[in-house]
Amino acid sequence: MSLTNIFEMGKGYLMLGGGLVLITALCFSIGYGLIYRKMCKGRARLSTGRLFLSAVCICYLAVLFGATVLRPGTEMRAACIYPFYSYREAWHSFSSVEWRNLILNILLFVPLGFLLPFWASRFRKFYWTVGAGLLTTLAIELIQLATGRGVFEADDLINNTLGTAIGYGLFAFCSGIRSRFRRKTAWFGLLPAAFTLAAYMTGYLIYENQAYGNLICEPNYTVNMKDAEVSAACDLEQEEKTGTLYRSAVAERQEMDRRAQDMFAALGTDIGEERTVEYDDVTVYYSKDERYCLWLYKNGLTYSFTDYSVFDDTFDGEKKENATEEEIKEALSKYGIEAPEEAAFEENGEGRYTFLASMCEKDDGAVLDGSIQLTYNTNGVVSELNYRMVELESCGEEALISQREAYERIKAGKFEYLYFADKIQTLLVKAVSLGYEMDSKGFYQPVHCFICERNGEDLELRIPALAQ
Repeated sequence: MSLTNIFEMGKGYLMLGGGLVLITALCFSIGYGLIYRKMCKGRARLSTGRLFLSAVCICYLAVLFGATVLRPGTEMRAACIYPFYSYREAWHSFSSVEWRNLILNILLFVPLGFLLPFWASRFRKFYWTVGAGLLTTLAIELIQLATGRGVFEADDLINNTLGTAIGYGLFAFCSGIRSRFRRKTAWFGLLPAAFTLAAYMTGYLIYENQAYGNLICEPNYTVNMKDAEVSAACDLEQEEKTGTLYRSAVAERQEMDRRAQDMFAALGTDIGEERTVEYDDVTVYYSKDERYCLWLYKNGLTYSFTDYSVFDDTFDGEKKENATEEEIKEALSKYGIEAPEEAAFEENGEGRYTFLASMCEKDDGAVLDGSIQLTYNTNGVVSELNYRMVELESCGEEALISQREAYERIKAGKFEYLYFADKIQTLLVKAVSLGYEMDSKGFYQPVHCFICERNGEDLELRIPALAQ
């Protein structure tokens, strides 16, 4: 979800909060002004500050529960009880979207920690406010788990409680600055925010100074293999070797715009710039006539292309089978795409075709890896295209761990495995080979690919091969 969508959602929940404020004000006016003041002759008065604080709290609670409980759910009732699972996930992909979601989870509870001490004097104690934040987020997580509107995550408890602590610290700082007796100690209130900022900045600096990027196949938690029966039906090499690392192209926004413009120009149209959406690793382009959509990734300059005209009732083509390689290449050339000669051609049925290259060396020394998958129609239209063919260049040799050491990591539960997947009872390794995976900086890193049978079902495990 883009920031624009998040702000629009927040604005909608804020409007809901405003409506609740008006309803509450109307009910309060009737109860307090008419019944208490007029009929019962009551004399107690409420301060303007207290009324304003109440209105702010209502708006905040509307945004809080709207963003956590009222949003559309996944209908998946699952719990991720592993602390810092989402942090490891964000680190391995190093996606700004993942980091942004973590930061938003913290910021969402900052107002709670700031407002509670104003609301009641007991919340001017740190433990009361932080405890209230913990209980509030625990209640939200349980509601999400029960209703399927979100996953119960230990990291949400950590982030929301941290956000509450930051909010309380800001309150302590503001109130301390106003008091000449506590002015010297007021700065301690900024410690939670400073600690959080320092932790994020440290992680960023560590990442920027790494020689290579991070791999998605790195484990987010240690899988419980205590009662699992793990065995290998193939020979595992014990000696350590070296492996070649490769670098793919990493494009800047200007080059991505040029690529998209060239492709749309070949189709007789141009980019609809007002609809272009940029994310951290991909930019989404639409043509001016809204017929075409292009998702262009900066790492490797791979992309996904869709021709929406196939969904129109006036579309006069059908998926074509038994097309020749020359016919498909000619169709791709109309889109400004040249299929590599080194890639193997195959038909997949129902109008789907693939060009496949597996670390194929070109005449100029570059290496091709990946695939071009497309759907071809009888009228010559390529309705769907997934271009995952990456051109690589060698960037050095590095020491690799042995297959045996990678196997021992599997036995220790140090592999990427979804927290909601079935518990592993039996795991049989049937084959192992050396493959490659693109990391978060655009490098192709070697990985040990284990073909396994888990509880009687096929499963592939990928273990990073670089010696750490």
